[in-house]
Amino acid sequence: MKRIFRNVILSVVIITTVFGTYSATAANIHPHYTGADVGFSSTALPFENPVTTLEVDEYTLPQSYSSRDLNYLTPVRNQQNTESCWAFGSLATLEALLIKNGKLTPEESQWLSVAHMDAWGTPRSDTTGWQRTYKVSPGYPYIALGYLTSWSGAVKDSLYPFTSPFEDVKIDDPENVKYGVSGVMYIDGTDPETIKKCIMDYGAVSANYNSTSKFLSNDQTSHYCPTKQTSVSGHSISVVGWDDNYSKDNFLTQSLLTQPTEEDKANGITEPYYKDYSPQNDGAWLCKNSWGGNNSLGGYFWISYEDYYVFSDSFGPSYCITDFVSRAEYNNIYQVEKFGATYEFTYLSDPAFRINSQNNVFINVLDFSRDEECIDKVVFETTSIGAKYDLYYIPYDETAQSPTEDTSLWTEIGSGTVPYSGYICDDIENFDINKGKACIGVRIDATGTEELSGVGISEWLNVAGDKRVFTTDAKSGVSYIYYKGIMDDVMDFYSDMLNDTEGGNLVIKAITTKQSNLMGDANLDNQVNVADVTFIQKFINKEFDLEENALINADFNKDGKVNIKDCTAIQKFIAQI
Repeated sequence: MKRIFRNVILSVVIITTVFGTYSATAANIHPHYTGADVGFSSTALPFENPVTTLEVDEYTLPQSYSSRDLNYLTPVRNQQNTESCWAFGSLATLEALLIKNGKLTPEESQWLSVAHMDAWGTPRSDTTGWQRTYKVSPGYPYIALGYLTSWSGAVKDSLYPFTSPFEDVKIDDPENVKYGVSGVMYIDGTDPETIKKCIMDYGAVSANYNSTSKFLSNDQTSHYCPTKQTSVSGHSISVVGWDDNYSKDNFLTQSLLTQPTEEDKANGITEPYYKDYSPQNDGAWLCKNSWGGNNSLGGYFWISYEDYYVFSDSFGPSYCITDFVSRAEYNNIYQVEKFGATYEFTYLSDPAFRINSQNNVFINVLDFSRDEECIDKVVFETTSIGAKYDLYYIPYDETAQSPTEDTSLWTEIGSGTVPYSGYICDDIENFDINKGKACIGVRIDATGTEELSGVGISEWLNVAGDKRVFTTDAKSGVSYIYYKGIMDDVMDFYSDMLNDTEGGNLVIKAITTKQSNLMGDANLDNQVNVADVTFIQKFINKEFDLEENALINADFNKDGKVNIKDCTAIQKFIAQI
C-alpha cells in the first residue's frame, strides 16, 4: 500500500537519468501511523490508495438494516486476552457472505478458524512472511486478505479451535479450504451510502476504530470518539447493520481537553480547555465484536456515524468480500505469491519516478501443473479505479526464459473497466491451456483517469525504517512488466531503479477448471486420433461446417484458426513427437 513516508523521502531522491537509479526505496511506513509514535496503536498500517464509492441512491436504502436479524451471522466469539481481533473481524465478514449465499448455516459449528489464520500470519522457517507472534502480536487487514485470496484459508474451527497451540496448526492444508475468496472491495469510509449498500449486498463489512474504553458507554452497548486523539487503540470489527434513528442520546458525552481554535483565539481563549462533545445527529452502525457476550446486546454494540475513527484508513483498508468460489468446482489457483498485496506497483506511472507510462502490462509466469485444464477466472489486485483493463494469455519463451515480447502471439481473454479498488475477479470463457509454463498479463490503461496504472504487489514492509513488519518471499523470473516496448523482470526493476534487492511479486492469479472440451477431438467422439485429422482436413476443404465445440477442439495450436497446422500438430501429438 502506498507509504506516506514516500512523500518525505522523495525530497532527497537523486534522479540520475529519466530511467536511472533512485537512491532510496519506498517500503517504509511513516511512524505516525505505527507503534513507533506514542500516539498510535501498533495495529495501524495506513491505507493511502483510492477507495471505492458506489453510485447509490440514498432514498432506496432502508432507514435500518441488520444482518443479525436476518440470521446471516454466526454467534459472537471471544478473543480473550489475545491480539487476534483482525482475524475475528475478517472471518465474521466472510461467514456472513457464505451464510447469506447458503454455503454455511448460522451456528457455532460453522465458525471459521481464527487460530489457522493467526498462525498463517507469522514468519515461515525461512523468515519470510508477517513478522509477528501467534496471538500475541497485533495483526493487519492485509494479512487476512492475503490469506483468503491465496486460498490458504479459511478452514473450519473444528479443525483448529481457538485454543490450538501454535505447533498443532498446519497452515499448508489446502484440501481443507472449501471456499476461496476471489473478490474484495476496499470501501470509502467517508461514504455511508456505499457502506450500507455493501452490508446489504454482502452481509457485512470489515472495519476498524479506536476502542479506547473511555468512549464506551457504561453498559458497553454504544461507542463515540468525537475527535482525533493523542493515544489510540486500534480494534477490528465486522459492521453488520445500521439504524439512522438510533438516538444520539445513547452515547456518552465526552469532556475532552481541547486545543484553542482560531475562533477561540480571536475571542481571547489561548490555553487548552475542556469541552463537552456529543453526536449532533442520530444514527449508528451495528457492530459484531469479539469480546464475547459482554453486554445486553449479546456482544454487539452501536458506534455513532460521527465517530472520528470508525472506518479510518489509518488502520488499513475497510473492505467487503464480494466474490467466492467453491473449491469443489475448481481445479486449482495458480499464483506466484501467497501473501497478497502489501503495496501498489505504480512506479511506472507515478510522476515522482519520471517514467510516465499510464498504459502498462503486468505479467505473472504461472506453471500450470495439470492436463486438460482451462482458465475460468483471472483475479488481480488494483486500485486504478476507472482504468481500462485487458487480460492476456501470453506464451512463455523457453529460449529467453521470460514471457514472449512478440505481442502478436498474445491472446486477449478478457477486458473491462476496473469497477472498484481491491481484488478484481474477471470471468473468462473457459480458455483451454496445456500443462507447463504460460503467462497471464493484465494491461492497466489509466490514461484519462485520475489514478495511476498499477497492480498490487507483495512487497516488504518496514516501520520507521528499521522495524520489519513483513518480509516478502519474492523471486526473479516470475513477475514482469511490459511498458514502452520494454519487457522487464520486476525484481530487476527494483534492483536497477529503486536500489532494492528484496522487491516483490505481482498479485495476479488464474483460477482453473477441468476442460469441457478435449483439444484435438474434432469429431467429438471423446478421443484424439487420426480420424480427427481427416475430419479437420474435410472441414478445410469446405466439405462441411463444424459446430462450436468441434471448432474449439480443432484449433489445437490455439492460434484462433483451424488449418493444416492443426492437423500437423495433432499428428505429432498422436505420434508423441
